[in-house]
Amino acid sequence: MINAQIPGGFAELSGGNKGLLLFNKNGTDFVAFDRLCPNSDCATPMTFENRLLMCTCDGGTYSVDFGGAPQKEGFDCPAIEYNVTKNGSSIRISNF
Repeated sequence: MINAQIPGGFAELSGGNKGLLLFNKNGTDFVAFDRLCPNSDCATPMTFENRLLMCTCDGGTYSVDFGGAPQKEGFDCPAIEYNVTKNGSSIRISNF
């Protein structure tokens, strides 16, 4: 298991549509994305590897460094990003 407390670390959490991915960008900045594939009605949650969310149904990839932006031509919808607020050692993930 990779620890979300270290830079480059992440955690897969419950919530959202297909679960959430919380990613530690650099030790102080965190981002969270829904693991729901944005382009297809995929029953399988997206996987995460090399700073990319990947949809196994259609091969789409989405960058956690660039707001969930699609990384392949022909894919227009970004991954669903959630608001992350860090207060001390607590992290809050919300959709507003």
